[in-house]
Amino acid sequence: GFELHFQDLPVFVDPGRGAYGEDGAAAFYRSAGAHNTLTVSGADPYPPNKPYYGDGFREAVAGGPPELTGGGDEVVLSHRGFGRIKGVGELRRQWRFVENAMVLSDGLAGKGRHRISRRFMTPLEAEAGSGGVVLRNGGRTFHLNSPDATASVTQTTLWHAYGQGRPGFAVEFAAEASLPWSGEIRLEVL
Repeated sequence: GFELHFQDLPVFVDPGRGAYGEDGAAAFYRSAGAHNTLTVSGADPYPPNKPYYGDGFREAVAGGPPELTGGGDEVVLSHRGFGRIKGVGELRRQWRFVENAMVLSDGLAGKGRHRISRRFMTPLEAEAGSGGVVLRNGGRTFHLNSPDATASVTQTTLWHAYGQGRPGFAVEFAAEASLPWSGEIRLEVL
């Protein structure tokens, strides 16, 4: 996952965790479903890590470590964490910053058909419409949209300490897609 702030305003945030545990809400807030990332057929980019896993086992299950490159107005992250899912290859995620916008481009190698979900956790007021999602906080307004998926918005809790949270929103862009696949999400400052 990642966080994104515009000047001093948090736009996409890590939602924290409200409780310990291995199931229910505690497990959800540790998962990719509660972070600003992508899932394939409901699977996290990497399986849950265990302290007794060796490096060789981790690499056999989830591929090598992610690669992060960047320069100028872009950052690129690539990994093979979904490789444990039959037919799924490398994910390449690129953040480009242009004028008053961030363009997030995803590319997933492989074959077969999968449900691809991209999620964003935000403390801003979020309202879905036919053209995407409008995010608002005080005097700032942002437009979040994707030409390849419809957005849905649900209320969630953003935790700042165990048992202490504040209201927030989860924005999801999801679609059934054939691999190889590419998609784009654009966040514009209005």
